[in-house]
Order: sequence, then C-alpha cells, then structure tokens
Amino acid sequence: MFQVSEKAAEMLKENFKDRDTLPTIRVYLAPGG
Repeated sequence: MFQVSEKAAEMLKENFKDRDTLPTIRVYLAPGG
C-alpha cells in the first residue's frame, strides 16, 4: 500500500480531471513505479 499527503491527494484529483495526465498517474501509482 502507499500513502499520500492531503496535498498530493488534491493534486491527484486535479490531474484525474485531465485525461492527458491519466497515463502519467497510472505509471506514478504503478507498483514499483
């Protein structure tokens, strides 16, 4: 499991709104990524 700060969570929420950033987030959250 991974832990993210509230600030990081907010950034992720904003990024999820932009489909262009989804692949980047997937890599960022990927196991061992």
